[in-house]
Amino acid sequence: MIRLLTLVVRTDDGCVETHCGVEYEGAVWLVTNWLANLATDTATPERMIRVDTLAIQKCAPGGPFDYTGIVLPRDVIEGDAPALPGYEVRQFPDSPVVERSALKILPSVFPRH
Repeated sequence: MIRLLTLVVRTDDGCVETHCGVEYEGAVWLVTNWLANLATDTATPERMIRVDTLAIQKCAPGGPFDYTGIVLPRDVIEGDAPALPGYEVRQFPDSPVVERSALKILPSVFPRH
């Protein structure tokens, strides 16, 4: 069973965003985009970035986020740069398949008051 995660990421341009992630092969991965298979009603990552090799922080169970403290260059997230040293990126990985209905909308980093 693949565990879906919600990650809080700060980019090198100062933005703070939420991203979907997965625990897969004993590692934590940020998923930049999902590819839906309408015939099977499943989805698989188009691209994943390993983030557990960075200084990330696990959040308290039951909260809206699973990990924070992730800092990544925007070029790594968007795939605009060729392979950058220090980042493991998998393009079209033959990996986790999840039920499409399990992909929920990510919570906001900034709560409404």
